[in-house]
Amino acid sequence: DYHPKNPDMGKRVVRISNKVLLETIDVEGMEEGEEMVLMRWGVVKVTKMDGTANEMWGTYVPDGNVKAAKRKLSWMAVGDDDDDSQKATTTPCTLMEFDNLITKAKLEEGDNFQDH
Repeated sequence: DYHPKNPDMGKRVVRISNKVLLETIDVEGMEEGEEMVLMRWGVVKVTKMDGTANEMWGTYVPDGNVKAAKRKLSWMAVGDDDDDSQKATTTPCTLMEFDNLITKAKLEEGDNFQDH
């Protein structure tokens, strides 16, 4: 569904793959056997880790308990280089990460944000 609590909003396409990207900080401290939720997809159980959090393997748990999982992660599908059918479902993009755009913790009334 487009919105999980309002199915009247319609459906949307969710691109899935046998490979996904996760934020390193999100998986730090994760252990084999732990279950995580890939948002808008479902529960995955970690079956193997390379010891550095650079690579991990998991199994989809179709009847997994979303509420019991400690981690609920955003993810991005990655096309398989050896599978031409998956290359067509991904969109090339460039990620640009910026530092804090405003240096003051809280702008007061009358502050000009361009000064901070």
